[in-house]
Amino acid sequence: MAIQDSAPSQPLMQNSIRSSAILQVGRNLVAVLFLGAVSVGTAAILTSAASSLIWDGVRVLGIAALLVFSLAAAFRSPGHHPRAVFAIWLLLLISQRIFFREDIYANEAAFEGNFPTTAYAEAICWILCFVAVLILFATAADSWRRLFTGEYRWLTFFALICLLSCAYAPRPLFGVAWVFKLALVILLLLLCSLQIRDAQDIASFLRFNFWAFAIIVIVPIVLGSITGSAFDAEGRLGSLVNPDGLSGDAGTLMLLAPLSYSRSQGAGVRLTTMILGGAAFVVMIIAGGKAAIVAGILAGGLFFLVRRGVGAALGYFAAASMLAFVLAVFTPLSGYLQHYGQSDQGMATLSGRTLLWNAVLPAIWRAPILGHGYLASTFIAMQVNAVEWGAPHLHNAFLEVLYNNGLVGLALIIIINYVILRNLLRVLRRIPATDFIHQIAAGCLALYASFLLNGFFNASFGGRARPPFMALLALVIVGEKLAEFAAQGCGGEPARTPGHVQLIPQLMPGALRSPGGV
Repeated sequence: MAIQDSAPSQPLMQNSIRSSAILQVGRNLVAVLFLGAVSVGTAAILTSAASSLIWDGVRVLGIAALLVFSLAAAFRSPGHHPRAVFAIWLLLLISQRIFFREDIYANEAAFEGNFPTTAYAEAICWILCFVAVLILFATAADSWRRLFTGEYRWLTFFALICLLSCAYAPRPLFGVAWVFKLALVILLLLLCSLQIRDAQDIASFLRFNFWAFAIIVIVPIVLGSITGSAFDAEGRLGSLVNPDGLSGDAGTLMLLAPLSYSRSQGAGVRLTTMILGGAAFVVMIIAGGKAAIVAGILAGGLFFLVRRGVGAALGYFAAASMLAFVLAVFTPLSGYLQHYGQSDQGMATLSGRTLLWNAVLPAIWRAPILGHGYLASTFIAMQVNAVEWGAPHLHNAFLEVLYNNGLVGLALIIIINYVILRNLLRVLRRIPATDFIHQIAAGCLALYASFLLNGFFNASFGGRARPPFMALLALVIVGEKLAEFAAQGCGGEPARTPGHVQLIPQLMPGALRSPGGV
């Protein structure tokens, strides 16, 4: 009887296999046609373009090809394809390094409406990423509603406020372009959230962020060394970019290293992660971003305090302080620090920050509710006569938002910070220190502390959607997912949907047995 019952099912199985094969062929055909269209269009543009545009065109073509491969990988595993989505997130994070350009006089040129061709190429990259995100969202149409529910609504509301404020911004089109990227970031984060189903996916997402920031830190140093010197005239590392920003990015890379280290990886990968984390600390110091250095060291101490207690934190502070002292004495940074200490206005005004803040406060009170428009602070040196130096931003993330989007925008950015902190603390209270999720939450709390502390002296969030601000927004989805898993009691071995294999023990062997996983 069993044999007779199973016989009619064979044609059904054959039809199902045939339909699946036809569907797969159709998806592959669409990917090939898309890649072919991009290739033909790019070839046509390059043959008619000037030689100065060819390199930008090649990079755009490379981005298009990588996006096609990501989409093809996603279609091969419908429903759950985290790495394909995370790869698009990585491309968006490093887009400013792919289309690298010196940013020393970028604000003045933008105020005059002059942009290099590389900036337009980067904007095309954003558009291509946006198309890829829309294609992936087509398979999850109901997900759009999540943009206005739960904790994601605060990100959406902030983007909408920024968009509306572009109407009265000093350079509306400039603001709209960056709002487009901000909206793309929020959409892509929602897509990443849909792909995160357990702690393994969170760890994978954080590893993609780690490698992205590795590229962000390494590229300007290598290019600076090739073109002349990696150090600027003051003795700080970062001749092609703002050293303060380079210090902050290196601090982020350093704090992501413990979250990317896994005993299940090969010895070479683990060694590379450790080396990059240590090198990031060195870069953070010799780039000379004082606020970023303090924030990075304190945040690292917070991680050890949460994971291993006061003794480990004190030991870390002692080792970090000793290494920082050696680097400050025996590198070109010593000349900068000596000049800074002898300057009358250096320490007294926090490198001119207090002068800047006093100059813009009257302008803030003239438009306290709605502000002066998204990214108006980018042109503060050209619009506020009391600003005596070419400040690229307000050097304070909260003042940055207050000046641009008023109290409305400030309230939203405070809520976003509160949501991150609440979720991470909730996880740390609920989950034992022996669980893997506790380790991730501790690392994310340290990362958030670094962003927050640095944000009091640099506009590391709230303005343009650059890597630090993108990483802060990413902590919203990471914190929410961690809190969700903690509430479900999935601290060590999060449950996956049927058909998936539990890989957390392989990801972090021993993490479930000992609080000393990292």
